[in-house]
Amino acid sequence: MLDFRNLSVKAVKSVLFLFNLFFAFTGLILLCMGIMIKEYFIQYEAFIDDKYFSASSLLIATGSIIFVISFFGCCGALRENRCMVLTYSVLLTLIMILEFASGVTGYVLTGETTELMEIKLNESLYNYNKNYDVTVLWDTVQSQFECCGLYNYSDWARPFKNNSLPVSCCSFAHGSLDSWNCSVTSPTLYKLSCKERLSLEVEEHTLMLGCVAFGIIGAQFLGILFACYLSKSIKQSSYETV
Repeated sequence: MLDFRNLSVKAVKSVLFLFNLFFAFTGLILLCMGIMIKEYFIQYEAFIDDKYFSASSLLIATGSIIFVISFFGCCGALRENRCMVLTYSVLLTLIMILEFASGVTGYVLTGETTELMEIKLNESLYNYNKNYDVTVLWDTVQSQFECCGLYNYSDWARPFKNNSLPVSCCSFAHGSLDSWNCSVTSPTLYKLSCKERLSLEVEEHTLMLGCVAFGIIGAQFLGILFACYLSKSIKQSSYETV
C-alpha cells in the first residue's frame, strides 16, 4: 500500500506536477466533450429541452476552469509555494463539485429524456410547413432514424389531410417517380416512433456526459490528496528551517 508519509517532498512534488499535466489534459477533454455534445444537441434544438444545453455548458465551463487551475498546481509544486498549493486544492475541490453536478444532471436528464422530448415533439408537430427550421428538422429526423411521427404515422392526421404524410415518412429509391408522394398506404412507410428513436440517441449522449464527469472526479481526488500532503510537507520544512 502506498504510504504518503514516507514519500519525500521532492517525489510528491514531481507526482503532483505530472498530475497537473494530466488535469490540464482532462480539462481539454471536458471542454471538447462539452462542445461536441452541445453541437449535437443544437441540431435538434426544437425538440430538446433547454436543460440539456445547461448540462453541456456546465461541462464546457468546468473544462476551461480546470485547464487554468492546473497552472496553479504546476507552479505551486515546482516553486514549493504553500499558498499556491492550498489555492489549487481548494479550487480543485470546487471543480469536483461542479463535475459532480454535471454528472448528476446527466443521469437525471437520462431518466427524463422521453417525457421532456415528448412535450417538445408534440408542440413542434403542428408547426410543420409553418416554420422552416421545424420542417427541416422533422424531415431530417424522420429520414435519418427511419421513423414517422411522434408515436407513429397517425400523428400527422391533423396537420395533414386525405391520409397524406410528409415525404420524409417514406423510403424512396433514387430517381423514383413516386418520390413526392407519401401516404398511410405507401409500402415503404416508416412505422417506428420518432420519440423512441430520438430519445434513445439523446440518452446515450447525456449518459456519456455523466460518465466522463464522474470518471475524472476520481483522478482529481488523488490530486487533492497529493496537494494536501505537499502543503503539509512544505509547512513542516519551513518550521525546520527556522
